Amino acid sequence: MITYNPIKSTLSNRQNSVLVGYRESRILNLLINHSPNLIKKKTLLLHGWENEMIGETSLTKSISIIRRAFIRLGVKESPIVTVPKVGYRLIEGTVYIEPSDIAASSTVTSSIAQSKCLLSHPTFLSLRHYSDFLCYLIALTLLIGATFLAQSKFYRHYEDIEHNNRLVSNAIGSLEVYTEPNLPISSELRSLLQENQCPCVVYIEENEQYSSISWLNKQTKKSINVFYTQEKFAQASSSIKQFIASEQL
Repeated sequence: MITYNPIKSTLSNRQNSVLVGYRESRILNLLINHSPNLIKKKTLLLHGWENEMIGETSLTKSISIIRRAFIRLGVKESPIVTVPKVGYRLIEGTVYIEPSDIAASSTVTSSIAQSKCLLSHPTFLSLRHYSDFLCYLIALTLLIGATFLAQSKFYRHYEDIEHNNRLVSNAIGSLEVYTEPNLPISSELRSLLQENQCPCVVYIEENEQYSSISWLNKQTKKSINVFYTQEKFAQASSSIKQFIASEQL
């Protein structure tokens, strides 16, 4: 069974967990919540990139990253179905949101409801003119607490990578670079990393067909995912440099 944790942005089975990027996490969350219904490309782009002007190529790459995450968890056939020229849908019953997150949300909702009921009890009729104010105050306090907890987990999102013994960590200047074990960093790629410093996390992956670089700015939470072959390295480098330059504006 594959589970998804929307706080940590991870897909997991009983043995392993795979981290997905910020955009991919938003897309996956939308697909899960509307499974098995079709989600149009325009809706996915708007949800994943909000007001950014972005093309369908970026959506295609993000879907590919999610599918590769399923493959790394041992899923032979991707549960994400492509509807040509329209959009994507997730096969029902293939991915479940982790119960702990649902339970936490239900607990907050229940606590707010109980607070409202308590304040409306006849014992408090003498404080009727304060009841609405206290009700909103308690509800707001609970929601702020829940939000703070969610944000604290989100900011630990990329710290969790360090505990994944399947990845190797390398510090190159201000960059946190993660690779698969035994994957060497070529001289031209190392040069690219050294020349484009920022408070970023970089994930590098290579296979027989292509290589990929996922580059995330920890401060702005913006990211870029670049797929390339060795012949297209210069083009990939140009895309990354443009991303770094836009983040420094």
